[in-house]
Amino acid sequence: MKPCLDREKKPIRTLYHLVHRQDRSLQVVRFEGFCFICNFAYFVKSFKFNPLQQKPVRKITFVALIVFLTFSSCEVRSTKELFHEACKYENLGNFQEAILLLNKAVQQDSTYLPAYINLGADESTLGRYQAAIDHYSTAIRLSPANTLALLNRGRNKSRLGNYRAALEDFQRAVNSKGCDSFWVDIHLKNGDYDCSMPEILLERGIAYYNIDSLKKAFHDFKFCIASQYEPGIAYRFCGFIYISTGDKDWGCKFLQKAAELGDADAVKNIAKYCNSFLTSNGRSRHPI
Repeated sequence: MKPCLDREKKPIRTLYHLVHRQDRSLQVVRFEGFCFICNFAYFVKSFKFNPLQQKPVRKITFVALIVFLTFSSCEVRSTKELFHEACKYENLGNFQEAILLLNKAVQQDSTYLPAYINLGADESTLGRYQAAIDHYSTAIRLSPANTLALLNRGRNKSRLGNYRAALEDFQRAVNSKGCDSFWVDIHLKNGDYDCSMPEILLERGIAYYNIDSLKKAFHDFKFCIASQYEPGIAYRFCGFIYISTGDKDWGCKFLQKAAELGDADAVKNIAKYCNSFLTSNGRSRHPI
C-alpha cells in the first residue's frame, strides 16, 4: 500500500508527494446496503416471520432486529479501508478528520507503516511538528532505512530549529540510498518510500546554512543546481552565502539568477542587498 507522502510547501517544496488515492466512499455505502438487504432476507427466510403482524411484542422485536442489522452490517472497516478513507479527507483538505481515521487504522494494526507516514504528513501540515516527528519516529522504528520517513522527520526538526538533529536524519537518508558519492534513485511509476538525492541534499544544505557550515551548504546547493532541482532556491542560498562572507557582488549575481527563475524570496532580498549593485552593474551572468 503506497503512502500519501509528506512534502510540505514550506519555503522549500510541497510536503505532499501526490500519489493515486482511490475514493472508496460510494463503494463502501453500496456494499453496506447490500449486506443489510442480505441479512434482512436471511432473517425473514430463517424465521418465517411476517413483519406486518400487529402483536406489540412482535412489532418491538422486529424494530429491534432492524436496528441491530443496520448497525452490524459490514460496519467494521479494515485497516486499508480506513487508510483509503483518510486519503479521501486529505485530498479534500480535511486533515483533522484524516488523522482520526488514521489513528483508528494504527489501533487496528500497529505495524501499518503508510498510516504513520500520513499521520506525520497531516500533523506537519497543521503545524504540529513535534507530533509529526513522533509519528515518523514510529515509522523509522518499523523501517529503519525508510528514506522518506528519515527525510520528513529531519524537515520537521528543522522547522523547530533543531538543525543539528535534522542533519543526522538527512545523513541517514543519504546513507539509506548509498552514500554521498554513490547512490541509487528509485523512480517507481506510482512512487514509494524513496526520495531523490537532490531533494535530500537541498534540505541538508539549508540545515548546514543555518548552523553556519557554509562550505558544506554551498556544496549541496551546487549539486542541486547541477541536477536542476529547485534551482531558484539553490541559487538564492548560494547568494546568501556569498553575501554573508562579504562578497556582495557574487551574492547579488546569484540572487538575480534566482529571481529570474521566479524565486520570490530572492526578489525581496535583491531589494534589501543589491539595488545599488544592479544599478551600477546591470544584469550579470551567474558563475555556475
